[in-house]
Amino acid sequence: MDHLLANDSSVFVLGEDIGVFGGPFKSTKGLYEKYGRERVMDMPLAESGFCGFAVGAAQTGLRPIVEMQFSDFSTDAVTQIGVNAGTFFFRTGMSLPMTIRMPGGGGLSYGPFHSEDLEGLYATFPGLKIVYPSQVEDYFKLLIASVYDGNPVLFFENKYLHRRIKGDVSFDGNIPRLEGAKVHKPGDDLTLLSYGSMFHACLEAVSEVETKLGVSVEVIDPRILKPLDWETIISSVKKTHRFLVVHESWWTCGMGSWIASGVTEKAFFDLDAPPSVYSAPDLPVPFAPELETEYRPDVQGISDKIRSILEM
Repeated sequence: MDHLLANDSSVFVLGEDIGVFGGPFKSTKGLYEKYGRERVMDMPLAESGFCGFAVGAAQTGLRPIVEMQFSDFSTDAVTQIGVNAGTFFFRTGMSLPMTIRMPGGGGLSYGPFHSEDLEGLYATFPGLKIVYPSQVEDYFKLLIASVYDGNPVLFFENKYLHRRIKGDVSFDGNIPRLEGAKVHKPGDDLTLLSYGSMFHACLEAVSEVETKLGVSVEVIDPRILKPLDWETIISSVKKTHRFLVVHESWWTCGMGSWIASGVTEKAFFDLDAPPSVYSAPDLPVPFAPELETEYRPDVQGISDKIRSILEM
């Protein structure tokens, strides 16, 4: 955001407590002092109101970046996001370059109002793009790509990864497009797709299973959930003949069940086992740490799931 604010006067940031306080996760720390209140705007506790403000600003050619304190709170602005922003191009033929940062996910014992991953909810709205990076460089580049995309973009970021993963960023100034998954690791016996903090848990589980069983698992980082890179996914499934999605949002109507359904439809005769989804159960996120640990998918559970699919 510092890079964007420094290089484009049409970009501004708005949200709750993002000014002097620097945001609940300090992701805007220092920006208010550097760019002032006209570029870094503290908003009242009114998600629908300031999302509507951002929709109007984007219509004038500005590029607002909205920060939700927690993705859970965005539900107060569903009409502005899903209906007003999502249908804007369909209704007018005009672009709406608006980005909403959505910190989500559990693992921090924040309870049911501050730990939800809602990418599956918003993916049901036509006209919205859904981005969910898992790695540092992708976070940087995809945020820039989101701001310069002509569509409203929901940029999900996993709170558990804040200050847990770090890395260098290489950026040549060229703005990437919001398209394409990455095959993070090639393999022959199973295609595993995951994102957010679960992506890193999956890498650990895959390493363990491969060492013990002598198999190889192909790991895909989708990066952009909508539009989804079906070509990369189906090509991988046709090679490995097995497919698993791991995420920490709910199973019912979640991204995983939709992706598994698509794999079944597009590659049914190439499958040697049913596509599978490993996710959190259909329950509110527990507050107690020992309950949340049982609730979220973990390395052992992912390992067990991989083993069960390979045995089919």
